[in-house]
Amino acid sequence: MTISVLLADDQHLVRAGFRMILEAQPDIRVVGEAIDGDEAVNQARDVIAAFADPANAGKGVLKVNGRMTELLHLAQAKRMVAVAEAIAAREAAS
Repeated sequence: MTISVLLADDQHLVRAGFRMILEAQPDIRVVGEAIDGDEAVNQARDVIAAFADPANAGKGVLKVNGRMTELLHLAQAKRMVAVAEAIAAREAAS
């Protein structure tokens, strides 16, 4: 099983260092980078929207934001967005 990782950090050199370390592992694949959590969540929303598009029905791999994205990333994207929305709701309630 391969672990897919989306790196989020505001420092390019930090992301590059983590990418280098993670990609040296045979079971880890870096599928994207973001400068912060908001961008990471927006990328996840883009993945969800791309797979929801009727023109992409039945496709297992799509190009989203210039990166090839597999259908298995859809579930991960949905979880990421759900967590972000739960955090935002909790912050709004307090």
